Formats: sequence, structure tokens, C-alpha cells
Amino acid sequence: MLLKILYVSFPRYLKRYGVANAALYATYRLANSAIILLIFKVMTLEPGDLDWSLIAGQDERWKFLGPDELGRFSEQDLSLELDPSFLSAAFARGDLCYGFVENGILGSYTWYATGPTPLSKHLTAYFRHDYIYMYKSFTALAFRGRHLCGIGVSRAFHSLTREGIHKRLVSYVEVHNQPSLKALRRAGFKSVGKAVVLGGKSPRLSCTSPGSPVVFRIKNRSRMARD
Repeated sequence: MLLKILYVSFPRYLKRYGVANAALYATYRLANSAIILLIFKVMTLEPGDLDWSLIAGQDERWKFLGPDELGRFSEQDLSLELDPSFLSAAFARGDLCYGFVENGILGSYTWYATGPTPLSKHLTAYFRHDYIYMYKSFTALAFRGRHLCGIGVSRAFHSLTREGIHKRLVSYVEVHNQPSLKALRRAGFKSVGKAVVLGGKSPRLSCTSPGSPVVFRIKNRSRMARD
């Protein structure tokens, strides 16, 4: 991993995002090779910040996808990271998947949740009731460069908030992940704070900066069970 960071990933980040972002990326990845140190930017999308030009006109390639359809796509392409156990758990919670299908191929998707959502084996995300949590955004390699993430988020936001129960989106991105940060900012997301997770082989401590706890919190499941 060390050699990959120094000789592959670092030069790529340096070329695309500059010295400061490349240094942050390398430091972050090296730290996580020894311990778990996760630093997230908590991002929210308000109706007034949405780029409405991204949802102009009808486009049948964008739609909410059901478990059977996603299961078929997953069988055809394992790189989509949609294994049966994940799909079963996500749909059991009531989560929704909004995706882009072109010529029978799933090119991009993002998941949306309205209740507590597992982030990992040890961590769960909690958020305010009038927010929708956006997670697990994916664009296939052949479809990248078309800004599908921003377009899909904008279209899903418009559909999901239409009834007025939920008014905003919330998500998080690791601080070194410049491609994802860029995609969310392009869609209109703004940073409202940070969340930090720290631990050895498994996370033991999680906290959020002032402003974030009102909107978004990360809790350790083992600590919740003890409490």
C-alpha cells in the first residue's frame, strides 16, 4: 500500500489537484494504514442551492430502480458493488436507489435513506428527520466524465422532496476525496462541518464539529449496545 500511495496515487493527485490536496491525500492514507482515522466533511443540499438546469426536460434513462432490476444488473457486472445481502438490507430499511440506465447498462446510481443507516460493521449514521441521507454513489468507468452524479442527485432531490416531508439532502465525504467533493459542490452541496472517527482495528471514538450534530451524527454500534 505504501508504494502505491507514494508512486501511483500521490503523483496523480498532485497533477490534478495541486500540492496541498496531494499532501492531504498521502498523509490521510498513510495514517489509515496504521490506525482507523476517518475525517469526513458533512455536506448538505438546500433547494435554493440546487442547479435546476441539471433537471431540465424529461429523460427516461433516469429512474428509481427496484431490487429485481438491480439484482440483474449486479449479476451482469460485479463491479457495481450491489451484492444481494446489501440490496436486501437496503430495501428492507426502505432505502431508494436512483440510477441512470443507457442501452440496458446501469451507468450510475446513488442511494437515499430516510432513517438510520449503517456506514460499516461498527458505525451508523443518524440525521434530522426532515433530511434525506444520500450515500453509496457510483459511476461506472465507461460513463465517467459526463457529470452523471450531479445530474442524478439533482433529479432525485427534485422527486424526493416534492411532497414536502423532507426538504434537504445530507451526505458526507472523506476530506481527501477530491473527485467526490467536486461532484457534490457542482450539484450545489455546501460543507456544514466535520465528523471524525478514530480507533485501532475497529472504530472506538466518533465526534462531530459544532453545527454538524444538529444535522448528522455518526454513532458507534458497540457503544450504543453497552449504553
